[in-house]
Amino acid sequence: MSHLAATDRWLNTNLGLRSRAVLSIILALAIAGAAVGFLFPRFEASALLQTPQPWSGAGLPDDPIVDLATYRRVAASYSSTSQLAGYAEARKLTGLPATLRLVDKSEEPGFWEQTARAVLPMSKQDQREFGELKDANTSVLIGVELDAHARSAALAIDMVRLLGDYFADAFVRERVRDWVLQGKVKSVGTTDLLKAEVLRSELDIALLEQRATEMKAVVARYPDASRMDARQVVSVSASDGGERFLSPLAQMVSFESAISQRRELIARTLREVRQREVLASFYVPADSLVSSTTALDQLLPALKAMAKDRFEGVDLSEEWAREAKLRIDGSLDRFAAVRSQFTIRNDLRVAPNLIRTPTRMAVLFAFGGLISLAALGFVRASLRLARASSDDAVA
Repeated sequence: MSHLAATDRWLNTNLGLRSRAVLSIILALAIAGAAVGFLFPRFEASALLQTPQPWSGAGLPDDPIVDLATYRRVAASYSSTSQLAGYAEARKLTGLPATLRLVDKSEEPGFWEQTARAVLPMSKQDQREFGELKDANTSVLIGVELDAHARSAALAIDMVRLLGDYFADAFVRERVRDWVLQGKVKSVGTTDLLKAEVLRSELDIALLEQRATEMKAVVARYPDASRMDARQVVSVSASDGGERFLSPLAQMVSFESAISQRRELIARTLREVRQREVLASFYVPADSLVSSTTALDQLLPALKAMAKDRFEGVDLSEEWAREAKLRIDGSLDRFAAVRSQFTIRNDLRVAPNLIRTPTRMAVLFAFGGLISLAALGFVRASLRLARASSDDAVA
């Protein structure tokens, strides 16, 4: 009992509290911590959003891959509360608990950096463990690591799934945007250049026809020239070093061949001009549609309907028109197939946060209470010593 009495006197002297009061405070804090851990649990969910991989060792030009530059562009453009809210509204998900929590948490600093992280084939830790491997610095992503936390496991899982759909749609939507912009520039910005090439080819044909006519006149004036070997070189000067030409008949053949080639080029160019004029009527409004439509499951059907509408007045019996329509339809079908390659293949990983369990929260609160009481005792002791020193100085 003497030890308990001494402890009680020491606590009363330094803290102004009895031992029972101190124990009561520690116990109350432990109960409060357990209650916080019970009422406000925290579950953490994570998953890997797998991105398309190259079809060959060295990626093909049209591989639906996601490299680091593409990821950074998408992350910079879509790591926004307004973008996320607009996406949820477009997909009619605004009232869901997962959506409400994600939109609310997205306003916090550092949310997007902690929520989505690019996963490359080799990390620095892998290089330290396995050494420098060939192609270790490739910029093609394996996937995107997604993390979310909430008060229940189901809510955390729903948040990760929503994030997966959001980023998968973002990657494909950016590919659609690039395709539309490239088609718009090609169909609108270069049509006049093709028409200029047609005019130049027509001038070449006129000049070649004139040369052919002149060669015919030469053959008419010199009948023996028609009997020369086509490979024979004719010299127009008796002195050495004079200019030499093929026979007039051989030149006529080459002129006719060049004229035929130019006419073929004109036909191909005019065909491409007709295609680009039709495609421009699709790509120009498609650019506005991509900018105004956030959800991919609405964007692709809308683009298909627009393509069908634009080709209603085009004679599809013409092969150039059928080719143009098939290219658009094929590209849109490919985008839909690429979207299916963005998947969370395995089950999501979800686990409770160990710090937020009732037991650990009780220990944490109790330990915090002990530290606070110790700090209070230190402050009271410092003040008492300061007063004692002041009294001695006055005496």
